[in-house]
Amino acid sequence: MNVGILGIGNLGSSIINGLIRSDINKIKLFAYDSNSDAISKVKADRVNIVKSEKELYQTSDVLFIAVKPDQVKSVLQKMLTGFTGRTVISAAAGISLDFIKNNLTTPNTKIYRIMTNLGCEFNSAPVLVAGYEPLDQMTQQVLEGLGKIYQVNEQLLNALTTVVGSGPALITYFLDSLVQYCKIIGLEGDSAREIVDMVALSTLDYLKYKRVTYEDLIEKITTPGGITLKVLHNMDKMSVKGRIVDSIIKGAHN
Repeated sequence: MNVGILGIGNLGSSIINGLIRSDINKIKLFAYDSNSDAISKVKADRVNIVKSEKELYQTSDVLFIAVKPDQVKSVLQKMLTGFTGRTVISAAAGISLDFIKNNLTTPNTKIYRIMTNLGCEFNSAPVLVAGYEPLDQMTQQVLEGLGKIYQVNEQLLNALTTVVGSGPALITYFLDSLVQYCKIIGLEGDSAREIVDMVALSTLDYLKYKRVTYEDLIEKITTPGGITLKVLHNMDKMSVKGRIVDSIIKGAHN
């Protein structure tokens, strides 16, 4: 099975590296990007770099579209009639299934949209999938190489973009606030970042292996009159959680 990736930016390269890491049997990877700098970052021994979009279309059984949203229309309209019967997977945020279908010149093409994040490089990201029909076995095998699949309707995929796609940036934003606090109290060098990273990773490990809820973990850490309780009380007074949720809603629907 030949899998093509059109666009080797941040997400495109993560998809490539995730598929390499997953080591799916009988899969060959092909990629194209008009940016030579992007191409130079690809592992040439594991990925076949083609010379044009046309060559990528001719080669791919499954094609990931990982270009910027404003480039999708042009990409779709260049597809050859020979792509008929194959599969297109769009990773472009905000580009609907109907838009893809209406701009494709090739009939009988299977169309799916996915929403994932850079964590797919390590086969650990959620992969939301929407399509006109359920995933076929071949496409499911490819997407499982990136993370855990959740088949959802397109409306839910759009709504969850802020959580799945933007989530890593939102979490990192909070982690950076902890780093800034560490620096304010006098922690120098790289130690602040290292400590915060370790706290984040160990927290995720605890949640994963102990199988506790968020509320359970907060209760385990919080003691009467302790620092944790005081910090959480101050956050509640400032409606931090509510403001975060409001920010996500406004960002997602504006």
